[in-house]
Amino acid sequence: MKGASLRNEWSGNLFASDLLAVRDCVEGTFEHLPMPGDAVATVFYAVDGSMKQDPGLRARAYPDTFGGQDGLKNLKNLDDLGVRRWELQGKSGSGLKVKHRTIDNITPYVWQNGLRIVPYALRLARREHYYLGDDEHSDFATTAADHQYTYRTDRTDELNAARRLTLEASRRLYALAADHSLRHVGELAPRLEIKSPVSSEIGRVLAATALDEISYPVPYLPYEPILTDMIKQRITHDTAREDTGVEPAVYTVPPESSLAVLDQVSEWVADHPKLQPLVPDTPYVAHLSRLHFYQGGETDEKVGVVENTSGYFLAPVTAPSLIGHLLLSRPIEALGFKFEAPTCPEYSYENNYYLVKEHAFYIEVGDAAGTCLRVTYSDCQSQTGDVQKFLDVSFAGTRNAEPDTALASAAVEQYGQQMKAWLRPEKVALKA
Repeated sequence: MKGASLRNEWSGNLFASDLLAVRDCVEGTFEHLPMPGDAVATVFYAVDGSMKQDPGLRARAYPDTFGGQDGLKNLKNLDDLGVRRWELQGKSGSGLKVKHRTIDNITPYVWQNGLRIVPYALRLARREHYYLGDDEHSDFATTAADHQYTYRTDRTDELNAARRLTLEASRRLYALAADHSLRHVGELAPRLEIKSPVSSEIGRVLAATALDEISYPVPYLPYEPILTDMIKQRITHDTAREDTGVEPAVYTVPPESSLAVLDQVSEWVADHPKLQPLVPDTPYVAHLSRLHFYQGGETDEKVGVVENTSGYFLAPVTAPSLIGHLLLSRPIEALGFKFEAPTCPEYSYENNYYLVKEHAFYIEVGDAAGTCLRVTYSDCQSQTGDVQKFLDVSFAGTRNAEPDTALASAAVEQYGQQMKAWLRPEKVALKA
C-alpha cells in the first residue's frame, strides 16, 4: 500500500486530577474504537550501563487481565502476568512501529548493533481508543485518495485504525531485574496520544478539543520513578522523609538566562574532580508538578499544596518566599494523600497554581560520609503568566555514615558557591 509507512504522532501527559474532564471531552467528541490490547504490558530496554542511551527497543504483550488494582500492587514477578508471547519492537526513522520478532521469554539481555541491551522496566497500562471520524472532507480522506489508501467505514482496515486517539488512564511502573522480579516504583502520568498518516488532521483534532492546553509533551528520558528508585537504592541514609535542618542554597535564575542552565550544570558536574553522579551516565531526573496556593487558617497564612501528575497531593506546608523550596526531593506518593481535587478545609483556594517543571541532578561529593546532594532547576509558571525560576543545591542523604547536620550544611554551602562561581555569568546569571 503506497505511503503506508507514514505515521504522525502527538502525545502529551496529563494530571490525574484532570482525567475526568478529559474523558468527558473525548467521549463527547469521538466514538469508541474497539481494538485488541486494551491492557498493555511493555518491557523497556536500555544500553547496559547507560540509562542515557535509548536503543529504541521494547517488548510488548497484551495480557487478558491484570487482576485488578490490588493484584497489580502485589505483582512481584514478570512471569505472574501469564504472558507466553512477547513481540519485540522498534521504531523506524519515520516513526512506524517495526516488529523484529516474537519471543517466548524476556531474556537478561539481547545484542543490537554490537551493544548489550538489557531490560530494566515494566509498564502496565490500560488504554481506551477512539476513532477520529468518517468525514469524507477531512484531511485524511483527501490524502487517502491522493495516495490510493484503502478507506473503509467498517474500521477494520489497519490504516483507519491508525487514525485514532488513545487515552492511557492508568500507567503503573515497575523496576525489572534479570531474574524477572519486579518492584513497584510509582504511577506514571495519564497520557493522550493522537495518530494519523496526515499531520494536519492531528492539528484539526487539537484545535477542536483544546486537549493540548491541559496536556504537557515530555521529551524522552528514562522514567522518573525508575531513576528516583535507583537513586534511593544508592543512598543508605535517605533524608527525603525527614527534616534534617540543612537549609538548601537557593538561587534565582533570571528568565532571560535560563536556557543554558541544564547544560551548564551538567558540564560543572562532569568537570568537577570530586563530584560523581549517583547513577552513572544518566541524564537529569525530570519531574512535572503543580503548586496550589491557599490563604487562611488561624494566622491567615499562605500555604502551598504540591500535586504530582499521578494524583497525589503533599499535605499543606507554609509557603516560603521562594516557591522552589516547597518542591525539594519530597516523595509525594509516600508522604501525601490522594483525592480527586485539592482541598484544604481551613483555607480558601486562590484558584491559581504554578506549573512546575523540575530537572534534578543527584551527585556524591566524595567525602568520608558519602554525602549526596541534589541540584535542582525549577521552572515555575502561574496561570496568570508569572514566571519564577530557581537553581538550588540541597542535602539528599549519605551513603557511608549517619547524616551530620553540620557537615551536610557545609557541603551544601561549599558546592553551592562553587557551582555559582563556575557557571558562566554571560549565560546563567544567578542571584542569591
